[in-house]
Amino acid sequence: MPRCRICNTPVTGDEPYCLHCGSPLQVPGALLEDAPRERGPAVPAAGPTPFPVLGVSLAMLIVAIAAVVLLVQSQVSGNWQDRQRHFNLWNGTLYLDGQPLAALDGVSPAQDPEAAYASTVYALSQDGRTLLLYEMGSGVWTVYTADGDVMALPEAFYLPVLSPDGSAVSSVAEDGLHHYDLSTGTDTLVEPAYDLEAVKKGYTMIPCFSPDGSALAYAVEDDALFLWKDGASPQQVGTGTPLALSSGGELLYFRDGKGQFYVTDGGAPVLLAASLDGTYLFNADGTECLFCSDDKLFLTQNGGGAVLLPLEDPADEFQLIPPAGQEGDVNTISSAIDMDPFFYQTLRTFVEEPLYVTTRYNTMTLIRLDGLGEVTVLDERLSAVPARSADGSTLLWSTGDSLFFQRLAGISQPEEVPDGSSWTDSYFSLSPDGRACFLYSLRGGDWRLVEIASGREIASLKSGSHCLLSPDRSAFWSLGQSNDRITVEHLAWDGTRTPVLDVPSGASLTMIYFLDGVLVAVDDTGYYLSPDGGQSVEVPAAP
Repeated sequence: MPRCRICNTPVTGDEPYCLHCGSPLQVPGALLEDAPRERGPAVPAAGPTPFPVLGVSLAMLIVAIAAVVLLVQSQVSGNWQDRQRHFNLWNGTLYLDGQPLAALDGVSPAQDPEAAYASTVYALSQDGRTLLLYEMGSGVWTVYTADGDVMALPEAFYLPVLSPDGSAVSSVAEDGLHHYDLSTGTDTLVEPAYDLEAVKKGYTMIPCFSPDGSALAYAVEDDALFLWKDGASPQQVGTGTPLALSSGGELLYFRDGKGQFYVTDGGAPVLLAASLDGTYLFNADGTECLFCSDDKLFLTQNGGGAVLLPLEDPADEFQLIPPAGQEGDVNTISSAIDMDPFFYQTLRTFVEEPLYVTTRYNTMTLIRLDGLGEVTVLDERLSAVPARSADGSTLLWSTGDSLFFQRLAGISQPEEVPDGSSWTDSYFSLSPDGRACFLYSLRGGDWRLVEIASGREIASLKSGSHCLLSPDRSAFWSLGQSNDRITVEHLAWDGTRTPVLDVPSGASLTMIYFLDGVLVAVDDTGYYLSPDGGQSVEVPAAP
């Protein structure tokens, strides 16, 4: 079965993106097609590190009760680094801050609805200011920055990787593994022994970057595991497959030939788990890893041993619940799908963060990580993925019988949305401050804006209306389409409505995120809808 080259996860090969790490699968070399080779011996360790189980600290509970609510809210929302939106792809054109930057090679879906992918956004830096893009028609890899810089990578580069901070690219070529500094253009040959053909045949995974772009970890023949950082000569640190680095390359996470999961700071490796058989995720600087192993959920911090997070049911996988607007930044449009790119994690710490866990019994449990080994179970009856407000303060979820919300500050308890039982079949989203929710009934097709604490209806829309929401849910729009006209009305969270677009309808209608608003495209003409409710602006075409 093919596997994702980035994270080694088994895939069918038909998915546009890896369901685990989000990396594109429809670009050359993205899949490991062949069975992995026989691995070398495991790195000798000081012995398995036990999994301690820590209980809830009474002292920490008292501190949480006494904490100032505004301070805790700041800590919750401050867990996520700022991610800006600068780039968009539409109609065969790359846009920077709403202005055309480059006409891309290939046929756009607007020109030919049957066209294949004309281009693929391969990666976006943590802050959203650097973009790595692959054009399938020409086979060219190009880096774009929010400052307007455009850098075509050397033609010899095969399947390059963008560092999370956007400062560098690594790639394998005929002569070995390269580190390419984007600010200076310096191309450093890191490892001549890195075999391009082995990479193409799926024998070797691509290297991994440290979050700050200063270090690389990679494996070569016989799974010899090397660490390169700060321009010095590479140092062998053992054998295995690298998974992640922390900033500066201080911590290296890897799997050995037996599938055992380790972390090392350059000394004796610490065994984190006998197997890594479920979801795993690292924070922004690589100092924390949350992972599933043997139907259990673990957290490790700063290179220490893995600590068990106490859950009653077996945990198969988990998913973070980021604040609205953190999910993705650039649209890549095929003839059928609007997709978000593979983007790097911007979470500073998993502590104080909510997530939902899928159990072996196909149930979803909503939890919050209160500390190392400390978990609060919020609800064990989830029937849909929860929504989170853009400021990170509030969660909203459905149990199948009713809707519930919770303020994440302090130790507040979940509260039921009044009359929420009539909206359990709904798609829902929260206002940026978490005080109101937007509900769409899948049965009746009705839209309603509701104050969650009181259940008071703020506004409603007639059945059959289409609704568009901005990425951070700061604004939304009602779209109507008749035989000859397309009309759009802006809706504010206080219920105010403002007409913003009235144009003749066309043969095709496309709606995508664009900057912090939404782009409505009628045939080849695009109209940008700003979240402040101003009149729509026609988007300029590529020169």
